[in-house]
Amino acid sequence: MAQSLRELERVIPKCETHQSFVPVAEHLEASGTVEPEAFAAYFSIIRSLLGNRNVDLAPLCSLIYRGRRPITAQIAVRVLNSREFGNSGIHSVRKNFASTSLTARQMALISKVAEPEIKRKISAALCLIQVKAPHASSALFPITAEIVATVGVPRNGMDFDGCSSIERYGSILLNMRRKRTRLVLAETIIHESAHSLLFALSCNDHRVLNSASETYRSPLRIDPRPLDGIYHAVFVIARMYSFLAEIALNPATSSRMRAEACKLLPVRHRNFQDGLSVLVAHARLTPIGRELLDDAVERVERAADQVCAVFPEFKPRQVV
Repeated sequence: MAQSLRELERVIPKCETHQSFVPVAEHLEASGTVEPEAFAAYFSIIRSLLGNRNVDLAPLCSLIYRGRRPITAQIAVRVLNSREFGNSGIHSVRKNFASTSLTARQMALISKVAEPEIKRKISAALCLIQVKAPHASSALFPITAEIVATVGVPRNGMDFDGCSSIERYGSILLNMRRKRTRLVLAETIIHESAHSLLFALSCNDHRVLNSASETYRSPLRIDPRPLDGIYHAVFVIARMYSFLAEIALNPATSSRMRAEACKLLPVRHRNFQDGLSVLVAHARLTPIGRELLDDAVERVERAADQVCAVFPEFKPRQVV
């Protein structure tokens, strides 16, 4: 993105409100990041320029100038309502997360009455990750800027769990209509942050060379998915599995939560195996795609070995 901002600096006409993008680019090059609104503004500018649209770029530029995020910033827990975002902000959030499988109408607002309890639950899940799963936490916190709670509205009998988007990078959308334990809510956060991590690790590489028209059974979705979607699923399941292993193996974990984690571990291992077998049989991967997949396999094998050493009853099938 830093290189792209330097190019935008060259092509966007100067105006009174147009400050330099260079400090933002330098911030990114120094391992910094920007707020999700700045990523959203960046993509809006790119679309406007590519489409030759007559759009006032000054407000979008301003979001980028002001979007540098301090490295020490904590994850903001937010809810989708007008008090938190304003009406224009709600529209932007919905637009950023909308896709062919998730419409803006499925992201309903959070009421003032429900807001405190929803924020408490999300904060408790983040605390669980930070305190009981330090390895998972070290991957989550540097790349996640905000978690936005919404009330999911089912469509055609299907609901969504959460969502992440490259166009609002660093943001996680959570459907808080779903009833979850603290552990499962934390696992959902790990799931969505892993999607964001994969976006970052392969931003210049498509990972999977197969056509999007090739669809197969997915380990996490009931509808057939292209191989890139299954690749994403396998990548995130590996991190969900290692997170659950951390929780199960942490001596400070309560017996009740350990039992819950141990119940979920074989399910996630089967999910991983199912997705991996599809990729092994059908996927044509780029070198980066192969490298990231090999890392996911090693991550699951390592976590499985650690779990089996403490809980001998766990004997998952060997990873492909």
